Amino acid sequence: MKKVLIVLATVCLIAACSSTSPEEVAKKFVENVAQQKFDEAKKLATPGTCELLDMARGLGDVFGGKKVEPDFDYKFKLVNKVKEDDKYIITYLNEKEEEQKLTVIKMEGEWKVDASKDQ
Repeated sequence: MKKVLIVLATVCLIAACSSTSPEEVAKKFVENVAQQKFDEAKKLATPGTCELLDMARGLGDVFGGKKVEPDFDYKFKLVNKVKEDDKYIITYLNEKEEEQKLTVIKMEGEWKVDASKDQ
């Protein structure tokens, strides 16, 4: 009986640790994009968002004639999290301390960033 309780407690602990909140997904996504780790960011994104990331990668490292360097020092700063129906709107500060918003939706049991061209 004691072994069963230990196994059950371990399973519950692993399940609790592996659950990722919408703000954690947004944080990981934004930091990966800032560091140009597009493959990692795509793991946290909807298929439509993955297409946008591929387009961004396709532009290469050049934006406006200047080489865009990865920002390894960027730290995600959560401003607000609002639940709207079955999604969350995450507001955070970008590297210029400007507010930005991301939509995070539940897809196949996991939270995913759902960015559109309009955002």
